[in-house]
Amino acid sequence: LVGVDLDQQESPVETDEALEKFINELKANPPDAVIVTLQHMSNWKRAEKITELGIPTIIFAPIGT
Repeated sequence: LVGVDLDQQESPVETDEALEKFINELKANPPDAVIVTLQHMSNWKRAEKITELGIPTIIFAPIGT
């Protein structure tokens, strides 16, 4: 075992309001890292905003990129 805890959001972050809430949660309780799974090409800008927090981030984009 490597001792990794994985917490997943209950619902997708698909609006700017949901992104702002998620970012505020990350700022209040910074994790060691974040994994972002893109489900739509239009969400790259939202993923970029998460990376700007300075938290190590993996972006998984299984959408033909």
